[in-house]
Amino acid sequence: MRLLNAANARVFNLKWVCAVRGDYPNFVPPITGEAISVIQIGTDGGYLVRPVRRTEVLLAPGERVDLLVDFSELPSGCKDVIVTNDARAPYPAGEPVTAQTGVVMRINILKKKRIPSPPIPRKI
Repeated sequence: MRLLNAANARVFNLKWVCAVRGDYPNFVPPITGEAISVIQIGTDGGYLVRPVRRTEVLLAPGERVDLLVDFSELPSGCKDVIVTNDARAPYPAGEPVTAQTGVVMRINILKKKRIPSPPIPRKI
């Protein structure tokens, strides 16, 4: 997954959460649920030397990040992964997020046949 912060002034602090209730789009931050880690493999400067496991990703305007997200290891019963933002605007000491700025994306999880993933290399 490649993410680019194309906002001209907003900083995003992204987190992936397994939603505990299914009434999106009525989520109001903070969203409770189990945090999901992602694996960062690159930035706007290119690939990282080694993959880095993260539970949040801070993106400034114009910044890019390359991530691997393994949805096969989600907790049982997880039907939606919500990508949230908790960065204040203006960053870092501005107003807290609202319902409109705190939820960035919803990813629907479908139960399909599992395809084995190759192992992530220790060095890229």
